[in-house]
Amino acid sequence: MSRSKSRPVVLSPAERELLVKVVRTGSHPAQEVRRARILLELDDNDPGREKPVPAQEVVAQRAGGERGHRAENLEGVRRAR
Repeated sequence: MSRSKSRPVVLSPAERELLVKVVRTGSHPAQEVRRARILLELDDNDPGREKPVPAQEVVAQRAGGERGHRAENLEGVRRAR
C-alpha cells in the first residue's frame, strides 16, 4: 500500500526544529516523541531527504521501534497536525 497524498505533511523550518528538539531532548512523553518522529518522517519539505517520502508501513516501523505501529494509525497523526 503506497502512501496517500490526500493529507501531505509540509513542515516549516521552525516546526521542524521544534519537533527535532522534542525527539532529542528526552523530556517529553513517549507518545509525543513518537508523533514527532512520525511527522518528521512524513515531511515533504525535508531538506535532507533525497528520496521520496517513505511508505506508511516503513514510517510506522521506524516510529515504533521493535513493536512498530499500524500504518492506519499514521493517518490519525497526520490529521491531528
